[in-house]
Amino acid sequence: MGNKIRTRSIISLTSILFLFIYLTAVADGFIDSRSVTIEAGYDSDKSKTLYIDSELGLNTGYWIYLAAQKNYVKSVDGINLDSRSYLAGFGNDNGAQWSYDLIYENWGNPGDIDTDALRASISWTHGDMALRIMPQYREFSLASVNNNETVSFSERGLGGGIYFSGINDWILYMERYEYNFSKNPDFLNDFSVIDKLTFTATSLASGLYDHETVVGISRWLDPVDIKAQYIRDKSAIDKSLEHTIEVYLDYYFSNNLIPYLRIGRASYSGISPLWFGNLGLQYIW
Repeated sequence: MGNKIRTRSIISLTSILFLFIYLTAVADGFIDSRSVTIEAGYDSDKSKTLYIDSELGLNTGYWIYLAAQKNYVKSVDGINLDSRSYLAGFGNDNGAQWSYDLIYENWGNPGDIDTDALRASISWTHGDMALRIMPQYREFSLASVNNNETVSFSERGLGGGIYFSGINDWILYMERYEYNFSKNPDFLNDFSVIDKLTFTATSLASGLYDHETVVGISRWLDPVDIKAQYIRDKSAIDKSLEHTIEVYLDYYFSNNLIPYLRIGRASYSGISPLWFGNLGLQYIW
């Protein structure tokens, strides 16, 4: 019952925020810019992703952000592992010396797993150098097979990043994230626990990390922005490593239209590599 109430609350909150955006958009004097992004993805496991977001830039120097995503996944046993997420956030102008943002996300699959997350970032820019700190808090609720009880725990994370843009049109950056849990996630390796939880809940919860490292480089080649990054994750459940390489291509077709492509490869310990690609379009006005 609690998950149903929370899901309805999230949907209601999202509807209110979309209405707020519509009403403020009517007042052109209050809005500096608007954007809508639509993206679709596919991977070598035949999983599909649909994503949409909207951002409003206000003349007060702040922005408001809303997003929704739906993932369509089938396990090797043919069981659906679909999930969805809703995001809402706000922040100040990223061009300022001090900038910050706060984002709330609800993610999961109703009746199997439900998570609520708060993510924030505070950035300081001085010349060609920028520093960022990124705290995070998440609550997890995993459903049992008989739905009479749930397994709940929380996660506290802290990330930091350094960014350098002093070499012509190049940007170099590195980020590091560390996560701590109120309950050691290795309980998801315990068959006596796994048997009590739904298959979807344990499968979707498998992506919990102990830490994550990101190293990237980007280059502006008018009218294309190219970015490549390497990500190394360590599982909080079985301590295995995941290595991901991603390449982003953003084509600034005009001041209003930006199509983009994201391709990548993820490799896991003892599992065949996963190839993925996402194609999106952003419209700004």
